Amino acid sequence: SLVIFNSKYNVKRCKFVKFEGGSRPEHIKVHNELLMKHNPKVIVEIGFNTGVSAMNFMSKSNETVVISFDIMFHLYSSYAKMYVDEKYPGRHTLVGGDSTKTIPTFTKMFKDLKADLIFIDGSHTLSAAYQDIVNCKEFAHEDTIVVIDNVVPHRGVGVEVYDAMLRTIQDDGIVN
Repeated sequence: SLVIFNSKYNVKRCKFVKFEGGSRPEHIKVHNELLMKHNPKVIVEIGFNTGVSAMNFMSKSNETVVISFDIMFHLYSSYAKMYVDEKYPGRHTLVGGDSTKTIPTFTKMFKDLKADLIFIDGSHTLSAAYQDIVNCKEFAHEDTIVVIDNVVPHRGVGVEVYDAMLRTIQDDGIVN
């Protein structure tokens, strides 16, 4: 829907033409099913990019807040953040930097913050994907839902993320 993709439209108006990754309509459909079924109030996401998923999460309920962690490699992410803040004032926090470092710092500062939904769509390397999952454990409560993107071992980009997910399930028991 147009509302969901307005953040990408907004950064295009700022003369950005190429975007790396981001939530596609098939992702949004699955996200919406989870949002309708579980009605999460606090969502943590790794990977903000153009803000499509963050905006979609907040568009479903006026009570939803989103905390995003992003490396901020792309300049357009700053423009997307400005648009998100204009559209959903006071409901979005963006922490810039390497999530494998910023999440442990953040969770030490906000020990009692728990997320109802954690959406991991960050680095595609084994080490970083694994560390993101492990670090997000600090945000989890008993009923937290974890969604991990890019777990497609038959595609090059998903092999290491898939491996990281399996390690946290089978070896560590962090995710069930």
